[in-house]
Amino acid sequence: MKLTIFALVRNTLKNDATLQGYLGGAYVYRRHPAQVPKVPSVTIDENNERSKPRVGYTTHRTRDLSPTIQVDVWVPSSGEDLDRIAYRVDELLLPGVTGTRAWERISSSDQYDEDLKAYHKALRYSFEYSVTDI
Repeated sequence: MKLTIFALVRNTLKNDATLQGYLGGAYVYRRHPAQVPKVPSVTIDENNERSKPRVGYTTHRTRDLSPTIQVDVWVPSSGEDLDRIAYRVDELLLPGVTGTRAWERISSSDQYDEDLKAYHKALRYSFEYSVTDI
């Protein structure tokens, strides 16, 4: 995924006062598999991305990209907090992020992480954006 697009998604979540209130601060991070997530927090990671050249690519060099990202919510308290935060993430992402289109949540799962003693909701979203190759 283009770094600027990832940064826009992260900043959309990180800069929202309501989400910060739910988390107790601007605890929105890029997920690092080797690091234990902070609780509470929201972590973001790219799962995969599809690229499709547009008709006339050889002339115009434009491709449409379709990434899937995972947004993980980590909280120490009840599942109700998970739902509240997940709903806010939907409110922020589903209308779209600057430079993107066609957002949809494609899956959601609730889990409890025994090691962290934390509730965890994994949300997956797909969306599209375009790039012009040089």
